[in-house]
Amino acid sequence: MADTALFPSGERDKLILRLQNAVGGFVDGPREAVEDADRVLEDAIQHLTAALAERRRTIRTSWQSTPHSPARETPRGEAAPSPSAPPTATAPEATLAPDPALAHKEATGTTERTEQKTDPTDPTAPPRTTEATGATGATGATDTEQLRLALRDYRETTERLLQV
Repeated sequence: MADTALFPSGERDKLILRLQNAVGGFVDGPREAVEDADRVLEDAIQHLTAALAERRRTIRTSWQSTPHSPARETPRGEAAPSPSAPPTATAPEATLAPDPALAHKEATGTTERTEQKTDPTDPTAPPRTTEATGATGATGATDTEQLRLALRDYRETTERLLQV
């Protein structure tokens, strides 16, 4: 198989820079930073989808251009699907697993104190000491915390995607 990068380094670098700009803009505009991170992830997904579709076309062209017998069969003796048939899923789609601890906190609305080491230049890092509040917490603080968590999730998801 040819060594074809799904994200050429130039494209990957542009997306990483956009993601870093979104993260860096959190302090000045939390909602705008999350919206920017959402657009970066959307663009990365679109690029990956297009790259995979092109790779599939290349692979299909390579085997469809070779002569074949009219009654192709699979190793189990079943008739092979036609080349124009849509692909069928053989395994469940891979999904990103949610953080179970976060899901529990959101579901129960529990309040707890956390103390963690943080990087003061990283707005997605958890605060040094916080009161995690449920639905009854202060609206502004809760909104900012939700935006911070969303930005963290966008960053982690996009970074994982760009490693493909």
